[in-house]
Amino acid sequence: GIAYGADFAAIGVITVRWASLKQNGLCESSFGWPAVYYVHAAFGIFIFTIWVVFYRDQPEMHKNVSGIELEKIRREKSEGYISSEKYVPYLAIIKNPAILIVWLNAFVEIVSALFLLSYGPTYIKYVLNISVEGTGFLVALQGLSFLPFRIAAGFMSDQIKCMNEYRKMIFFNTLSLVGASVFYCILGFIAPEKTSLSVFTLATAHAVMAFNVGGFYKCGTFVARLAKEEFQQAIAYSFFCFDSRNCMSFANDRNE
Repeated sequence: GIAYGADFAAIGVITVRWASLKQNGLCESSFGWPAVYYVHAAFGIFIFTIWVVFYRDQPEMHKNVSGIELEKIRREKSEGYISSEKYVPYLAIIKNPAILIVWLNAFVEIVSALFLLSYGPTYIKYVLNISVEGTGFLVALQGLSFLPFRIAAGFMSDQIKCMNEYRKMIFFNTLSLVGASVFYCILGFIAPEKTSLSVFTLATAHAVMAFNVGGFYKCGTFVARLAKEEFQQAIAYSFFCFDSRNCMSFANDRNE
């Protein structure tokens, strides 16, 4: 939980300081189901160790960054981007209507995603009556389906020229949040016997959330500008202190 909460805050700092403006099955094996947790934990520790060894807070502090690469990272950036010494108007940030709306959108989207990840397997297993092996496969497939949509949404947001940035953000944000809510509603009216249609609808609700990359997340970076590191960290810290699963625990029947 601590590592998952930290990566939300760190990713904003890393992209701001390092990116240029142009880049802004074990359950069924002989190892048994506990191997899923052991392998995931070991891999997480391994990757985190590599990150600690190679990461530096500033590009100029890294011995492997050449002068040419450093110039490319800093190209067309103002002194405010390059310098780590800056004034952060916290009061102005929390009073800004656009920032408050972005935070609200992030709250709704992340709580919905966590709800889907936490209770999606329960729905698939006990409502659709799918086996444990099938449930694991379908849950993993939903997670994998999110990635290509996220990449496509980011590419489309950058390449679409027929709309200005304001209209593009409204379009992607509406598609992400309203689209997901529509598929959630549709799912409630599908009979459990229609397994394929139910799984497809659930996966689609998860997939359309990926389009938020061109919506409120992009809006946050435009509005916050030089303070976007603190803006992204505020989202992360708020969810680190708030566990959405506890908020929704009333919807889950305990299986003794």
